This record gives sequence, structure tokens and C-alpha cells, in this order.
Amino acid sequence: MDDFYHLNPDNFKKWMKTNGEEFDVSIEQSLIGMDVETKFSGKRMLRKITIESGDAVRVAKDFVEHGGVIEKVDGDEYLISVNSGSFYTNKNNVIV
Repeated sequence: MDDFYHLNPDNFKKWMKTNGEEFDVSIEQSLIGMDVETKFSGKRMLRKITIESGDAVRVAKDFVEHGGVIEKVDGDEYLISVNSGSFYTNKNNVIV
């Protein structure tokens, strides 16, 4: 319990460096091929995507109705493919 008394942001950062695990890139790569669905309605999702291929409205509608598949992980962005095209969106906009 004494450890918590001395816990502050700087000590926590030091503790994470010595005790925390390094982020494993293979975790991101294991997401490729997984099915995802949206957290939002079609209109809201349309504002949160960057179209790679296909018609924006059709792609967003297809994703909301049927979900999609992660094709690529690029930092916080996922390239998601659906039957009507593909798009990039932030990982926080989808449910894996």
C-alpha cells in the first residue's frame, strides 16, 4: 500500500517504462481480415470516413448495413473494405 502513496504521473511513467510491456506491432497486424461494424449512424459515419474507392454515400450505407473488413492498419487509421468500395477511418469509429 505504501507504493500508492508515492504514485504521481512521473513515477507512473517511470514504472511503465520498467514494468510495462512494449507495444507489439503484430497486434495491429492481427486485426487485418477482421470483421468490423460502425459505432454511428450512416450520416455521422459519412462525416468520419475518407473514401479510398467507390461512392461515398453508397460505401457508408453499405458499411452501416453490412459491416466491413479491415484491410490495412495505418497508425490510428483502418482501411476498411465493403462490397461497394473502401475507406479510411479512425479506429475509435468502429467495433472490432
